[in-house]
Amino acid sequence: AMASKRGGNIPIYVNTEGNIVSQSWRPIFVVYNGRVYTPSAFSSVEYSVVKDAVESIGLELIVRDIPYESLQRVDEVFFVDTMAVTSLFAVEKHRLLSVVTSRITSRMEPTL
Repeated sequence: AMASKRGGNIPIYVNTEGNIVSQSWRPIFVVYNGRVYTPSAFSSVEYSVVKDAVESIGLELIVRDIPYESLQRVDEVFFVDTMAVTSLFAVEKHRLLSVVTSRITSRMEPTL
């Protein structure tokens, strides 16, 4: 409801400490200064495919808490689910890029 009220259509969930929450079926990734961050590691196909793609382009994937407030300074934010990669255009009024996300997406191959 809050995302819709602010003009958005994709909610970013946070926990009681104000950190971003990721789900195994739809992990969230944040790109900042040439590194890719995610709040949780999963054994899901969605997470594994992104992890392999990030490593294949020579970037580092770091698992750590990501405060929601830090999204005002990041370069890119994207989600991955079974249907697609969704790169966010903006978080609140902070415009985002999709350069690294495009590079990662071009390297994604499902592992069966």
